Amino acid sequence: MMARARSAASVAEAARVAVPRRRLSSLVACTVACAALGLAACTAPTPASPAPAAAPAAAPPVAEAQATPLDAVRQYYPQVLTTGIPENFVIVFVVSASGRVVRHEMLNTMPGSGGIQVEQLLAPYGLGLAGLNVIRKKPGEMGPRAVNIAWAELNFEPAAAAAP
Repeated sequence: MMARARSAASVAEAARVAVPRRRLSSLVACTVACAALGLAACTAPTPASPAPAAAPAAAPPVAEAQATPLDAVRQYYPQVLTTGIPENFVIVFVVSASGRVVRHEMLNTMPGSGGIQVEQLLAPYGLGLAGLNVIRKKPGEMGPRAVNIAWAELNFEPAAAAAP
């Protein structure tokens, strides 16, 4: 009888020990299966991207592809090249990361207040402003009079050009 009790106890012990092994083995199998699926997804060939169109895309208009301050002045303020501007005026250009002029304005400033007015004009761009160059052209370099240009570069591409 004692042998039977021991054998019954050992059978119960074996069943209790076997259950976690089945759970563990199914957990391992599930983990291996998931890893295999993940590896298969990473190494599976991807469909090729669509073929490019036969005709190349048209170049943007000259008004949207400004690269230099001189080009921008020629496009937006041609009178500066021929007649010049008063001494206390500043031309402000806001240029996107691709070089497109997104805003331009000619500010009539009082002596010593040009920087404040330019700051106020650029305040809406905040951290999107990558840099600001103040360009001072002497008489004869860009027109008959001295020209002051504030060239503000953005570090992003706005969706649409803002109205001046």
